[in-house]
Amino acid sequence: LLLPPPPPPLLLGKIDSYGFQVSTLRGMRGKKAQQQREKETERTERWAVMVSDWEVMWSKERERVKKRFLKGLPSALRGPLWRKVTGSDHLRELTNAASGGAAAADGDSFYSKLASSSSDQFGHQISLDITRTFPEHIFFKSATGVGQTGLTRVLNAYAQCDSSCGY
Repeated sequence: LLLPPPPPPLLLGKIDSYGFQVSTLRGMRGKKAQQQREKETERTERWAVMVSDWEVMWSKERERVKKRFLKGLPSALRGPLWRKVTGSDHLRELTNAASGGAAAADGDSFYSKLASSSSDQFGHQISLDITRTFPEHIFFKSATGVGQTGLTRVLNAYAQCDSSCGY
């Protein structure tokens, strides 16, 4: 997991919990903040139980899972949850099993090839749009930063996989 470089010290107090720069310090303090943290901890614990037994939950308790999704995902579990819901973790297991584990040894070579080369058809539009993506977010402030670079790689890979859709 690549993390962005820390913001300059003057901005530290003006970045919200999602990484967006804010003009004023807005946020909860005191008892209300403590209640919010406790609620988030409880939600994270409930989600962690669901993730640990995902196959059963997804097959037998799908409506319950959907209702929880509508309430929001805890930040700490967003990555694992999206991999479960999209099936990408299962697809990776199948790919590794089919290749005798070779896919794990050479990394994500298919994605790496797609991501490192620019889409001829959509490359220019992607480069224009990247700079407009979340200009106030700490990940996307720098053209050579982790946010813009990573998103460019993902969009290039997707555009090459599904050229009829674009990116």
